[in-house]
Formats: sequence, C-alpha cells, structure tokens
Amino acid sequence: MSSSARTKALVIVVVTLLLLWFIGDRYGMRSKDRTYREVVLSLDTAKVKAFTIEPGGTLRADVRVVREGSLWRLYCKSDTLRVDNKYVLDVLVPLADMRVKRQVGTMDLVKDRYELSDTLADRMVVELNDGSKQELLIGKSTFSPKGPWSHVNVPGEREVFAVDGKLSMVTEMKVEDWRPRTVVNGDPKNWTRLHYRFPGNDYVLQRSNGIWMLDSVHSDTARVAGYLSSLARSEAHSAAPGASLDSLPEVATLTITDVSRPSPIVVSIYATRDARFLLHSTLNPDNLLWFDAERELPRLLRPRGNWLPGATPTSPLNPGI
Repeated sequence: MSSSARTKALVIVVVTLLLLWFIGDRYGMRSKDRTYREVVLSLDTAKVKAFTIEPGGTLRADVRVVREGSLWRLYCKSDTLRVDNKYVLDVLVPLADMRVKRQVGTMDLVKDRYELSDTLADRMVVELNDGSKQELLIGKSTFSPKGPWSHVNVPGEREVFAVDGKLSMVTEMKVEDWRPRTVVNGDPKNWTRLHYRFPGNDYVLQRSNGIWMLDSVHSDTARVAGYLSSLARSEAHSAAPGASLDSLPEVATLTITDVSRPSPIVVSIYATRDARFLLHSTLNPDNLLWFDAERELPRLLRPRGNWLPGATPTSPLNPGI
C-alpha cells in the first residue's frame, strides 16, 4: 500500500471515530452518562393527614380521605363515611418507598399510551402535617412477569415511570367500595370464650389451660384451630347502605370474649322481610352488612356437635334462619 493510501485510510478511521464519539455524546448512547431517578416518591406515611383522588374524565367525583385519629373518613360531595383502613394502606404503602422499575419514556411521547394525558390520568394529592403537598399522576396498569406495574408521572417533570403494584385498583374504587365489611377480626390467641346462639343451639366453647372445652368435654383441637383461623379474618360480601334493623327479629348471635379488647365482639344476624339476612358487628358499628347464609354461615356458626372428637364436620346451611 502506498504512503498516500495509508494516509487516506488513517484519515477515514479518525473521522469515523470522531463521528461515533459525537453521535454517542449528542444522543446519550454512552450508558454510563445516562442516569434516572431510582425513587419516584418517599413519604413518611405517619405524617400524611389526608389524600385526594381526582379521577380522570368527568364521570366520577373527587374523593377526599382524611385521618381522624386511628381511623380514616371519606368525603365525596355530600357523602361521608368511615373507610376500611386496609384500603388506606393500599394507598399509603406504595407511597412510602415508590421505587422505579423502569423509565418508559417522556410525557410528550408516551402520555397517551399510558393514559397520563389531562383527560385520562387520575391525580392523587397527598397532604402532610406540615402543610406541604405531593402530587402524582396515575395512568394505565400493565402486567410484567413479576406482577402488575402502574405508570406514573410527577406533575411538572418529563419522565414516565413504571412502578410496582396496581394503583388504579384504588383510584377506580366507587364510594361504597371504601366501606368496611369487617365481621370478625383479631388474634385467636386472645380469645377465651365463644358463645353461640341460633335455632337449636345455645352453647359455649371455652378455653381452659390452652384447651378448648365444650362444657366439660375436650373439643376436636385441630378442627377448632382451623375454624378460628378462618373466623379471625371474616368479612361480609357487601355492605347494605340505607338498610335498617327497625322491627327485624334477631335470629342468631355470636359473642367472642377477647382479652385484648375492653368489650366482647358481638355479631348479630337479623331476618329481613324478603327472606334475606342483615348482619351487624360491634367491630363495624357504622355499617350493616348483607349476610349470605349459604356462603358465610359455615364460617361464622357451627352446631354444637361439630366440635366433638370423632364427629363428622358439619355446617348449618339452614339452621332455621
């Protein structure tokens, strides 16, 4: 190769390298220079005094949830109700440490794809005790191999991020969905006495020295343990807003003595005039609940003979109520 050819080849190589360097520097192809935030939000949830959900579109009204001591209350237009704390946790837990799973683009390019435009995005406004506020736009949820992701944007910033969880499950809830449906809740280790009263049965299951007794007879320990574990997290299928117990007969009760509470848990069932049942629990005093006798009764009430060793497990699908 002649000296002239070698010189031309060297010039071409140098120019090519310079061009590649320019492109990489201009368009951010050098990954070591590209950085994104790792955390979208990090809040001390103990300092959250309220949050507001402003649904996208015009079909749903804004919902504001306010802390009242250890409880939370929802306000929506003229409606107000005490809400189930577990739904509040569904909101607050992700906000405590909302980590980025992926940066999916910028608002100008992907806001429509992930439903973050002005007409589609749900806006959440979190109010803190010091008077400051934190806002978050919540868009479309998708599914990844490791579970659901939500797509979010901090108003005023360009980036759209994917984060763990399906925040839209909360932002799309109707007002009535926030009502507590708790029937019984607690730790069976703190329960010492269960008094059942329903047609054909009026008996007490009592724990003595760690053993559940039926009168003076030992109960089937394994069966009682399984039943109590299920009972401790029982909920009704739906609330009954607007229902009344006026003149309705009480047809069944379960009273649970819990040493960790100042008063017993009392669950009462009432028969309605249209052959349905309403339930009231002292753990959920503000709400009446619809009671499904076929699905929910076996979890709540069992005939006396069910607890005897060697007895065939039964459930009162129709105990006369």
